Amino acid sequence: MSFERTTDAASEPLTTTEAKLHLKVDSSDDDTLIERLIKAARRFSENYTERSFITQTWKARFDKFPDVIELLYGPVLSITSIEYIDEDGDTQTLSSSNYTTDLKSKIARITPVDEWPDTDDVTNAVTVTYTAGFGASSANVPEDIRAAMLLIIGKLYESREDNVKKMPTAAECLLNTYKVYHAL
Repeated sequence: MSFERTTDAASEPLTTTEAKLHLKVDSSDDDTLIERLIKAARRFSENYTERSFITQTWKARFDKFPDVIELLYGPVLSITSIEYIDEDGDTQTLSSSNYTTDLKSKIARITPVDEWPDTDDVTNAVTVTYTAGFGASSANVPEDIRAAMLLIIGKLYESREDNVKKMPTAAECLLNTYKVYHAL
């Protein structure tokens, strides 16, 4: 199985102004750097928690239909499509009437109504396209995630060379509440 972000977040959970306030930076000299650090902190935090903060599009690929499809990088907002390569090698789109979704659990799940269709014996025969994130704006992102990002940005801004050994402990504690633990 593999997960690929196909459309990144259109905005960030923090503005440059919010990050500068945290960093106690008054000039605009480092704005470009701070914008990069915001994105880096988001991506790092998303990878650490296996969650999406701002709305994004993902593709999950499987060699065949598992009993239950589990989708990482949630919270999953909606399933766009489930496509699969049938035994004849043709790409098919599975009707939403053939599966049920659980988008409320920490790890979203998709199960067949009866049975999954048979697939061709090829790599990545099943592709699930879905939308994930807390919402489209920073107002949807939990405040403790935003606080953790500010701590990470502060550490990266302070230590501009490659000498940051570990995520700030307080940031890790804040993010652990959202971290996904799974048995995939």
